[in-house]
Amino acid sequence: DYRAGVGAFARYTVAEVMDGKTPPDAFAGKAVVIGVGSESVKDFFLTPLERSASAQPLYGAELHAHLVAQFLRLATQPGQRPIGSFGGSFSGGWEMAMLLLWCAVGTCAGFTLRSPVVFAAGLIVGLGAIGGFAFLNLREFIWLPSVAPATGWLVSAFASTSYVSYRENKDRQAVMGLFARHVSRDVAQELWRQRDSFMDGNVPKSQRVVATVLFSDLKGFTSVSENAEPEQLMEWLNNYMDAMTEVIGRYGGVIDKFIGDAIMVVFGIPRGRLTEAEQAADAEAAVTCALAMSARLQALNAEWRAANKPEVGMRIGIHTGPLVAGALGGKERIDYTVIGDTVNTASRFESYDKSVVDPGDPEAVSRIIIGATTKKLIGGRFKTTEVGAVTVKGKQEPLTIYLVPLKQD
Repeated sequence: DYRAGVGAFARYTVAEVMDGKTPPDAFAGKAVVIGVGSESVKDFFLTPLERSASAQPLYGAELHAHLVAQFLRLATQPGQRPIGSFGGSFSGGWEMAMLLLWCAVGTCAGFTLRSPVVFAAGLIVGLGAIGGFAFLNLREFIWLPSVAPATGWLVSAFASTSYVSYRENKDRQAVMGLFARHVSRDVAQELWRQRDSFMDGNVPKSQRVVATVLFSDLKGFTSVSENAEPEQLMEWLNNYMDAMTEVIGRYGGVIDKFIGDAIMVVFGIPRGRLTEAEQAADAEAAVTCALAMSARLQALNAEWRAANKPEVGMRIGIHTGPLVAGALGGKERIDYTVIGDTVNTASRFESYDKSVVDPGDPEAVSRIIIGATTKKLIGGRFKTTEVGAVTVKGKQEPLTIYLVPLKQD
């Protein structure tokens, strides 16, 4: 271990000994190594000791002197456990414990460090810690294995990261498969980032929320479907659905389902709205979306008229209230949807008394009816006309409904 250092041993030539020029006690109680000290013999060696150009070479005899000094030190100093050419080491059990410790730390790092930059920095810090700890102990002449812990650290970190990435990919596919057809891509990405708050494994958590439901249905679709060829009908209907989907996505609506020519949209899911201000924002978005859908239908009718295709009108019902959102279905197929009285009421508003039309729309292209809760939330931000307290199918008590004119100027 060269702990004796450079020039630690006295050196005498045979001539000095034979001529009596050595101190009387030079060899008393000491081990003496006899060897050749001539550069012509080439009996000198490179060692870890610091050397300079002016330093004398470390001859073989001096190398043996370092070995003897180490043996004497190990034999006379308590607590030293020889291993190889070093002063001490942890036992095999401690080495295994250190390996397992670094494997455990690497596994934790793989599960917690999600950023690639932070993960790479963590790997470097871990390797530096292993090497630094081994180096500090080596200065005290205690040998600590570092290759095995470093390998365990790297392998466990990469293995756990690979597992987490695999699980995240599976979960991401489940979330995106469930929500991609309901919401815009940006909303789906945000849902993925906040998945822990509303996902239970691969299934959305059922939650009671206050949301705004919008139902739209086409007027005159029955006659259109009876007079059109199937291929032409599907092309025409897909043209309409594509336009409405774009409008709904623009205002943050979640398309729950397409029911023939009808569309069910929900504002306020899957992230529940807790404050009245958030619920009011959903109601306002729903009404704004309904007006935009009506304007888009008018543009579509103009295009269809020019192409000699059938024109249609639209009825929209909007209602705000509590409902339950969650996964509905069986083991083989589930669907994210909402259920509750609010959904039924919005549907009833859409289909209510078809003779009620927007007085500002002489062609009766579109009609938008909202409930009292939605009217309260939007306040005076939109012009509305009270239709009155009406009884809708499935309700015992009358409900006050309002007509939202298409012309808001």
